[in-house]
Amino acid sequence: MSDEGKSKQRRAERQRPGPLRVDLSSGHHGTLVDLSEFGALLELPTHNPVDSHLRFDLQSEHGAVSLQGRVVRSTPRYETSFRVTWTEPTSYHVAVEFFDLGSQCSMTLKDLLKRPGA
Repeated sequence: MSDEGKSKQRRAERQRPGPLRVDLSSGHHGTLVDLSEFGALLELPTHNPVDSHLRFDLQSEHGAVSLQGRVVRSTPRYETSFRVTWTEPTSYHVAVEFFDLGSQCSMTLKDLLKRPGA
C-alpha cells in the first residue's frame, strides 16, 4: 500500500458502536473497542502475532458479521492497581486491518458506522 493510502487509513474516522461481542474462530471471545472502514481495535484474551491473519464474527443487534484482517499491533493490557506488582496481561488490544471483505460484509460494516451514537 502506498504511503498516501496508509495515511488515509490512519485518519479514517473511528466509531465505537458497542460494546459489541467478538467471537474468534479459536472459540475465544472479546470486545470491539473501535471500528473504521479499514479496520478494528479489539480487546482479546490472547496475544496475536503481528502480520498474522485473524478471522472473527462481530455480533450486533442485526446478527453476526464475519470479518477478517491482518494483525498490525497487539498491545498487552494490565489490570490497574495502586500497588506495583509483576502481573501477566489481563487482555490485549489487537489492531486489525481488514482485507477481502465480501460485498455483504462491506454493506453491514458501513451500516454499523452510520448508526447514531456510534
